[in-house]
Amino acid sequence: MEFLKEYIPKETLGDIVALSGMLPEDGQRYQVLESGNQLETGLPLEIKRYMDMRPTEVTNWLNISSASRILRVLQDASGETKLVDDTCVKAVDSSYCETEKGETAPASPTYNEWSVVWENNVGKFRVMLHRMDEDKEGVLKQLGMVDLRRNPD
Repeated sequence: MEFLKEYIPKETLGDIVALSGMLPEDGQRYQVLESGNQLETGLPLEIKRYMDMRPTEVTNWLNISSASRILRVLQDASGETKLVDDTCVKAVDSSYCETEKGETAPASPTYNEWSVVWENNVGKFRVMLHRMDEDKEGVLKQLGMVDLRRNPD
């Protein structure tokens, strides 16, 4: 996730430190792994734009994974459907935006074959798409024939 520190509440910064053990200084870039933090050198500090991103919409449709995780169905204008963990969708909540500091609400998400990205003027939140079970691929293909992007009447 790319962000501006001054927009992150102190409690959240504390949570990041609790999980990763530290906060990178300005001009530093780390990769946080189970085996420990690794300083990334020789790479640009700017994160490359995500490639081949297409707009999509979060639908009201849910699916339960074989591991009992709740997954949200995303669908683009062509009918292509993807699954993402519903917890991540719920994390994108514009009520947490600090509008008094100039932060804007996140735009509609974009996606490619690997991930979904929500972004605003302060940061980006990237979530990996749920890996498909073979039985889910057929279901999603069938769902793609119906426009799920609008609420049923």
